This record gives sequence, structure tokens and C-alpha cells, in this order.
Amino acid sequence: MPWYNSTEILSKLIPVAQILIVVLTIFTVWASVQRGKLEKGEKSELTMRVSQTEEITGQLSEDKNRLESEIKQKQNKIDELEKLAKKDIYKPLSEVVKLELVQNLRTAKEKNIKKISIRFVDTNNNGKRVMNDLMQILKDAGIDASIEGTGISFGRGVSNHKVKMNQTTVESAQYLCKILSVYLKTTYNGSLDNKLEDGVIDMEFHGIPLFHEDGSVEFQ
Repeated sequence: MPWYNSTEILSKLIPVAQILIVVLTIFTVWASVQRGKLEKGEKSELTMRVSQTEEITGQLSEDKNRLESEIKQKQNKIDELEKLAKKDIYKPLSEVVKLELVQNLRTAKEKNIKKISIRFVDTNNNGKRVMNDLMQILKDAGIDASIEGTGISFGRGVSNHKVKMNQTTVESAQYLCKILSVYLKTTYNGSLDNKLEDGVIDMEFHGIPLFHEDGSVEFQ
């Protein structure tokens, strides 16, 4: 084949090649654009899913915190009920508190306390046990004490725990109530009764006893 025919063929192929290159370039650009769009779409979808996941996670976290708070509140109520139920069970006064109480009552004896009479009203069997324990504590302290029995009140109004004494025994009665409050945690309502002899104190307790861990008592 003559060389000029080859040159002619080559000259015809070059434009074709150039066109192919242009087409390939355009396709490459198009493909890149499409890929960018695809990646952008994928990124957008992924971002949306991440956002949804974070929202769900946040909601679950709030639900978890709320449930934990509700469980804690219910557990606290259960603990309170269990504690209250245990308070209804008789407990003798701890030896440590009892020894200190007896020692302090011995000093009360020196303050013109000659005799104490005790009466429990509107109580139960535990109240009677507390009454007997109190009697023994007073005797251990060397104080003359007697049980006047138990009773039931009718139409009880403002009634806590009554302490009666004559005018000359007021200070002694106040001192006695302060000491006993370590054991019998209550409010004492004092009143004068000049029929009582000097140094004689009448005490009347109302209600059902509830017991603390150390055996001290409050009345319900």
C-alpha cells in the first residue's frame, strides 16, 4: 500500500479518535456527576437515618430515666411500708439506752420525786409490755412506781400524754419528762392537781406504741 494512502487513512481516523475522546470525556464527566449525586443522596439518607437513630436513642434514654425514677419511687414506698410494719413489732429498749436512762432517773429521784403512777389509755398488748418495761426501769432507778391500769377514752379530743402534779412538783415533773423522752418520744401535757401530794406525779399515755430500732417508742 502506498504511504500516502496510509496517511490519508490516518488523517481520517484522527478526527474520529478526537470525537471518541470528547465523548469519553463527556461520559466521564457525566458519570462523575451522577456518582456525586448518588453519593450525595446516600449521604443525605445516611444523615437522616443517623438523625432518626439519635432521636430514638434519646427517647429510649428518657423512657429509661423515667422508668428508673418510677421504680425508685415505688421502692421507697415499699421500704416505708416495710419500715412501718416493723415498727409495729415489739422491741425492748436497748441495754445501752436503758443503762443511761436508769442512771439519769436516779438523779431525778434526788429532785423530790417520791412516787410515779402510770396509766395507759387506748393501747394494745404492746402498750402493756411498754408499761411493764417502764415500771421495771423506774424500779431499777430506785423510784417508787405503780401501774394504775389501762383504759379506754370516749370522744378523745386533743389528747397526747398527760402529766399531773401539784405546784411544788412542777420542776421535778418537767425534769422527769425530759429524761423519759429518750425512751418515750412524745409530747407531755402537764397540768396542776393540788390534790396530789408533794413529789407525786401521775402519768397517762395514750395510743398504740410504734418501735424504733433501739426500742424507743412513739405513740400512734
